[in-house]
Amino acid sequence: MAAQAARRRWLQVAAVLSLCSACVGPTDRTFVTGRILPRQIRFVTLREATPGEEGGQRAACIHIRITRANTSESVLCRFGVETPLRTHQGVLSLPLAQRIAADRINEASQAVFGSATIDSPLGML
Repeated sequence: MAAQAARRRWLQVAAVLSLCSACVGPTDRTFVTGRILPRQIRFVTLREATPGEEGGQRAACIHIRITRANTSESVLCRFGVETPLRTHQGVLSLPLAQRIAADRINEASQAVFGSATIDSPLGML
């Protein structure tokens, strides 16, 4: 009985280990973690909108530190985001502009960094 129980337990452990090894993906796959939140985007007004007309402009400078997990190589990425103050649909509120900008930044990050390989230079991405 004890031998059968030990054999059964060994088979269970072997099955779990084989399933775990099947779940491990390729080692060169890139995972993008972290997200820009709307509240992190602080716009400044560059040009006021003319009352009743489309236009005006606000901008934010975004600083993101990109780190390669396996080597701890790191680069600071700086870029600007601009939005209008008023469109043909009306005034673009600050919270809406922040949310739209954050969504687009996160989508771009997934597209660019998700296709990176272990050999991709961070500064070039």
